[in-house]
Amino acid sequence: MLQSLGAACHHLGQPATVLFANLGVIQQRLKEVDPELRELVEASLQAVTQLGKTLHKLNAVNEYRTTRYLDKSAEDGSEESRILDI
Repeated sequence: MLQSLGAACHHLGQPATVLFANLGVIQQRLKEVDPELRELVEASLQAVTQLGKTLHKLNAVNEYRTTRYLDKSAEDGSEESRILDI
């Protein structure tokens, strides 16, 4: 699981870096353009920054632990939902 997680981080990290760099260039060129477009680019930069932070956290995981994802077990009686604890 940890090896798969590391590989996923590696493969997702490169496109995230490209998006971050390209959006930064676009932001610089939009100084006096449509304010709505600038807001979209800024929101995209914030999203890709958060993606990068999450990828760094995932890449640093060295022990596989899960945590509850939902407050209660599934209604059909199956096991409660869990996600990777980062």
